[in-house]
Amino acid sequence: MHGFWPVAAAQAEVAAANAVGDVRRYEPPPAVTILKGIGIPVTSIGDVEGTAETEELAWESSEDEIRYRKLVLRDERLDGAVLMGRWPETQSVLDAVASHAEVAGVLETLRAGDLIALTAG
Repeated sequence: MHGFWPVAAAQAEVAAANAVGDVRRYEPPPAVTILKGIGIPVTSIGDVEGTAETEELAWESSEDEIRYRKLVLRDERLDGAVLMGRWPETQSVLDAVASHAEVAGVLETLRAGDLIALTAG
């Protein structure tokens, strides 16, 4: 369930645009799940399973730390993510998935395991 105010504001924006002749459709944001009860933060957003039409970029840490991440890409756009452990880029990843950010220009950086490209901008 999403918070009431952000959803209401987004729906009002679409309604106002439609009222003045700009045909728009409300698109609900992808669901975000954050678990902290086990001492390791786990965050997921959007499509976390992928399909034959998606590309999945996954990374696991060394045995010294417990961290994992997976990005799901569809048509060179971020469609979902799973982050386990502490990642300074978590909010940037959530924002990028929520906006279905186009990542063609930074795809090789992401494939190399570097999320810093998602923090720029």
